[in-house]
Amino acid sequence: MVRSSHAVVREYVFRPHRRLTMIKVGMLLAVCGGLAGAAVVHNAAPALLLVVVLVFLAARVAYLETAIALVVRGDTLLLRRGLLFQREEPIPLHRAGVIISQGPLARWMDYGHLTITCDGQVFTLRTIAEFRHLQACLAYVQRVPGAGRVR
Repeated sequence: MVRSSHAVVREYVFRPHRRLTMIKVGMLLAVCGGLAGAAVVHNAAPALLLVVVLVFLAARVAYLETAIALVVRGDTLLLRRGLLFQREEPIPLHRAGVIISQGPLARWMDYGHLTITCDGQVFTLRTIAEFRHLQACLAYVQRVPGAGRVR
């Protein structure tokens, strides 16, 4: 029986910051409401087209930021995408390059951006919540060789 390298190791799941997602979608919908009201009052049909585009954009932002998760499982990162049909892409940390970026507001609100490069592929995750905990997990796994492996 072959043992998995992450059979007993605890999983840590990191998702985009929910408040920031709600703020983005709320602002887009508020602009839509204002444009729709102005279009009705002034009888402007082109503004209604812009309202439809902004509603589509708000729905896309909401879907993309809720349908992605980063899982740290042992020495492997799993990138989960999708709501109904989930796809997992395993990224071994020993072969991946991780770039972390975080501004002053992001440090205050504990979120950040993560860019992972592995085998010529680039994965960018924006506004990941609980960023200090993610940094600690990644630092531990990279510092201690075989930390996530079952012997």
